[in-house]
Amino acid sequence: PTPEPTAPTVAPTTSNPTAAPTAAPTAEPTSSQPTTPAPSAVPTSCIIESYDCGKGETCYTTCAPTGVPTSVPTPAPSPDCGSGEYLYKLNLYASGGAGWGENTYEIKTDGAVRFEGTLEDGSHGLHFMCLEDGDHWFSALGYTWQSAYGDLSFEFDDLSGNGFRGELPIEDFFHTLQGEIYGAPSMAPTLSYEPTALPTPQPSPLPSPQPSPLPSPQPTALPTPAPLPTSAPTATPTTTVSGQIVMSGLDPDAVTESDLAALQLALARQIPNVSPKNISNVA
Repeated sequence: PTPEPTAPTVAPTTSNPTAAPTAAPTAEPTSSQPTTPAPSAVPTSCIIESYDCGKGETCYTTCAPTGVPTSVPTPAPSPDCGSGEYLYKLNLYASGGAGWGENTYEIKTDGAVRFEGTLEDGSHGLHFMCLEDGDHWFSALGYTWQSAYGDLSFEFDDLSGNGFRGELPIEDFFHTLQGEIYGAPSMAPTLSYEPTALPTPQPSPLPSPQPSPLPSPQPTALPTPAPLPTSAPTATPTTTVSGQIVMSGLDPDAVTESDLAALQLALARQIPNVSPKNISNVA
């Protein structure tokens, strides 16, 4: 027995207590093993997906904010538009690689300038903006081609990758609806007329009632009425020709069959390639 009890230790000698007492104290402290796997690079509840956002570029979806900053910034800003507005993006290009110079763009709604800007330098720039549904006006005027800047162009897209594009100088309407870009509708419906069978000398103020089944031989100033039905079709095409021979001193009541035959022969001589027997209705 010791002369007196030893004082208890201030703290355990092991770095991590075991769940149950060991059979005998170990010579060295036991190592501490992590109870969970290593943390993932992104939150486990978030799946980042990529999608084609045009011109060979790849965009990515974003997740809910993390407790600490992410390692790299996201390629596109998180949508943060007001109520009734949607996010759109405007790509600016300069083939010369020196920006747009003094050239700028404007986006107007109801005559008021909503957004304006330029490509300060380089060959590509990306601008984001929030727009409500409606008609808008895009303009970028005044540019004359210069070798220092090259071709200046733009591509105005919605989040689906649809939109319109062009080169400077340009001005054009466009329409937005729930995050999509469309061509602007005309200010009022246009009126078109029914086509006529043949071109008319002058455009008619109103359309024809109905197109004629067959074209007229010559264009008429006004629409022609529907043609009258013809008799039963003949085995060979018929030709209707009217002719007139004036004979003096002939009593109509005394005309004989011989006289009519003589008239047929006289008419046949006036019409090329017609036999006298094919001439009828001589009166």
